[in-house]
Amino acid sequence: MADFFEKYNAAEQKRNEERKKDEGESNFLSSAEKQVLIDEGIGFPVLEVKRVKTQYGDRWVVGIELEGESKLLGFGAGGPVKSRDRMMEALVGHLANGGEPPVVKIVLNGRSQVLVDAEQED
Repeated sequence: MADFFEKYNAAEQKRNEERKKDEGESNFLSSAEKQVLIDEGIGFPVLEVKRVKTQYGDRWVVGIELEGESKLLGFGAGGPVKSRDRMMEALVGHLANGGEPPVVKIVLNGRSQVLVDAEQED
């Protein structure tokens, strides 16, 4: 029985590593890093926005620049936060039409995380 789990766990670990590499997950900010952005009201430019299907459902993947490095943020898509979906769709169009990357920050709207103009007062 131990042989089964050793093989299974090794295969799962390899699949997860390949998925992370394919999805660029190593560039995703952790929850703790995202929380610092929220707590400190740190602004950052949005370079890219795309909607992707994952095993957990649709997600918005947002490419940003933070301290000179390209990073990714993930947000739920198609859920109860319709204003976030509208914002993301507008950002997709803006960036696709050659618009300047907007500088935004993450704020909490209830329990949901949304992007707003970095100049906006809380």
